[in-house]
Amino acid sequence: FKLEDHLFTLFKATLTRLHSFGDHKHPSSQAVVTHHLVALLTELYLFRHQTSYRQPYSHEQLIVSFKQLLCDEPIPDLKPKNLAQKLCVSVNHLNKVLRAHTGQTTTDWITARKLTTAKHLLLYTTKTVTQIGYALGFEEPAYFSRFFHRYTGSSPSSFRKD
Repeated sequence: FKLEDHLFTLFKATLTRLHSFGDHKHPSSQAVVTHHLVALLTELYLFRHQTSYRQPYSHEQLIVSFKQLLCDEPIPDLKPKNLAQKLCVSVNHLNKVLRAHTGQTTTDWITARKLTTAKHLLLYTTKTVTQIGYALGFEEPAYFSRFFHRYTGSSPSSFRKD
């Protein structure tokens, strides 16, 4: 990664000070060197992990990142709060952007992903309805069946047979 000018100057000055302390036999030299290294590593860590906060997503970037995350995350972990947190935005902001640009909320997108995966598993695997429900993060098979019926109009078993 590329260091910003102020971090590069800080890095260079710290290394120069560390080099001069390295020659001393004074007992506090090691503590001073340790202090400077910790300060430098802290600055580098903060720079590396806060860059995304200083450069907010454009709406298009946020939507692309959201869709990628939606595909990459394990289905049981797909919750609006988890996704928003990974994207470094609030759930409200994520919902506003998605609704404005796609007409759907975070929950709508998660539901669509779960339904698509459920249909795929029902048609192309021999897993039971119960196993599929658990794989999708439903704690009870009945919850999965109700969820599936609400959005498709048929039960998982009927869908599999058709």
